[in-house]
Amino acid sequence: MKNNLPYQEYIDRGVFKVREVVTVRKDLTVNVTQTLVTAKGIELIREILSTQD
Repeated sequence: MKNNLPYQEYIDRGVFKVREVVTVRKDLTVNVTQTLVTAKGIELIREILSTQD
């Protein structure tokens, strides 16, 4: 996955949030996206992992 962004469905469901951050590196300004997991997302991941044995 090149950009590592979650599917829009999961953003709409409140599982992930995507934040854009402007980073300055030397003389170059870069827009970087960060994917954050919400509390709802952590709960979903916990449920998925608990069902796997």
